[in-house]
Amino acid sequence: MVEILKSLADENRFRLFYLLAHDEFCVCEIEVFLNMSQSNVSRHLSKLKSCGIIVSKKEAQWVHYRVSSQFKAQYSGLVDDILGNASSMQIIKEDANRVEQYKKFGLDCQMVTSDKEKVITKINSLI
Repeated sequence: MVEILKSLADENRFRLFYLLAHDEFCVCEIEVFLNMSQSNVSRHLSKLKSCGIIVSKKEAQWVHYRVSSQFKAQYSGLVDDILGNASSMQIIKEDANRVEQYKKFGLDCQMVTSDKEKVITKINSLI
C-alpha cells in the first residue's frame, strides 16, 4: 500500500491515474493530453505498472494503458475518493478538456503520430 500511495503522490502519475481510470489510451495520446514527452510518460507509466495500478495491451504498433480492474476492485474506496476529489482540481479539468476535444474531433493514435503538433494545436485551441 505504501508503494501505491508513493506512486500516486507524484502529480504527473496522479494525472495519469485519473486519465486511465476513465478510459484506455496509448502513450502518444497521453503525451498530447498531459503535454509531456514520450520518455517522461513512459517512465511514469512504468512506475504505475510496477505497482499493479495499471495494465497494458498491445494493439498493432501501439500499447494501450488503463487502470487495472483488479486494482479498482481491491482499492475501490481509495479509487472512488481519488476520482471524486481530483475532478475539482484545475489541472485535472484541463486534462479532461483536452481528452474531450480529442474525442470530439475523432482523433486517434495514427493522427497523433503523423502530426502531433497539429493535433495539440487543434485540441488546445478550444480550451
